Amino acid sequence: MVAMYNHEATVVPALESLLQSDVSKVELIVCDDKSKDNSIQVCRTWLEQHGHHFESWQLIENEVNLGINGNLNKLVALANGEYLTHFASDDLLAPQAIDLQRNYMLRNSDKDFVWGNCAIIDLQGSTIKARVINGFQNILFKIQFFLMLDLIYVWGLPWCRLFGKTKVFRSFGPYPSEYSLEDRWSALKIAETKRFGYMHNVVHLYRFRGRGENQYTPGVDQMLIRSDCARTESDIYADTAIPWLRNYLWFRTLPYRLQQKNSHQLSWLLAKLNRLFHLGLRVIQFRG
Repeated sequence: MVAMYNHEATVVPALESLLQSDVSKVELIVCDDKSKDNSIQVCRTWLEQHGHHFESWQLIENEVNLGINGNLNKLVALANGEYLTHFASDDLLAPQAIDLQRNYMLRNSDKDFVWGNCAIIDLQGSTIKARVINGFQNILFKIQFFLMLDLIYVWGLPWCRLFGKTKVFRSFGPYPSEYSLEDRWSALKIAETKRFGYMHNVVHLYRFRGRGENQYTPGVDQMLIRSDCARTESDIYADTAIPWLRNYLWFRTLPYRLQQKNSHQLSWLLAKLNRLFHLGLRVIQFRG
């Protein structure tokens, strides 16, 4: 599933990267969210030339802009395969990414989802960082406890792209329209299942947009990002019946919940403790 919006310059490299895996049994769905540039025309030309490599393909053009959450919900509803994965039309998949993750799922019947390592590239496609997760972290992440700590308290690029069973993902319900960071919600819903794994292979090349107000999610205000994270975590904390996840999120969301009750000084202190814990995890990983 490819969510597309104003990516006429990058959609072809994104689609080309899919061909580095065996896509003969892959259903490709591209959904354009009312782009203002020539993304649709560029994408249609490529699909007409290369679509025969896939089992099937669809190019959907939304009549109105649905936003990323609405666009993803439309893609998920259209998916027919046993597994689903998605990425933005300005990112790339690594060589054999689909093969590696599909094979992991076939070998591990106790898993419904798998995350993988990630690289960072610049606007020209040159490598900025070959691996976001380093060697020591890869060893730690073989233990689900450390994977959970990083996902909840640190949060990073590897947890933004999902690969998993379509039926299970649909059981989570649609992406909530009120959140601007849809990947934080989906990652926590996946974490709630405890049926996930991690592979050290690089499967996703994330395009770094350059420095500015917010280089990772341009167009989304930093304060809104923090607020969205806090609301997402608090909502899942309130809804989940999984004791261990409630324990993780209790400490993580406490500053936000206290702030809602106007306990600003205590909220500030706990937010600093959360931040120190976050930095401590980063130091441990860096020293590795």
